[in-house]
Amino acid sequence: MANIDEHLHEEKPVRYVLFTLARLLFSLENNFTIDDLVSLYERWDWHDPEITEYQLTYEFDNGSNIMPISCTSENEDWMSFCVGYDNCPYDIYSSLPLKGEIFDD
Repeated sequence: MANIDEHLHEEKPVRYVLFTLARLLFSLENNFTIDDLVSLYERWDWHDPEITEYQLTYEFDNGSNIMPISCTSENEDWMSFCVGYDNCPYDIYSSLPLKGEIFDD
């Protein structure tokens, strides 16, 4: 998460990073709400409350089959952010408290 935070402080984000972060957070057992994520996104200078809420609502409503993002070389865009074998001896599936339904497929 520190890698994502640093990136979003340094560069204006692309949609892929934002929707991937949103879907990852919506996949956690914490049951984050849209308001929780809007508050999180306020930490970055590029944040626009209206656009952020619209986009997060879209991702939340369309993410019923949310799957966490893989940390393999097959997903190079996300690999630089996620907790994966390049940074740690464990992967994202064992390092985050994901909802049980993520693994039910």
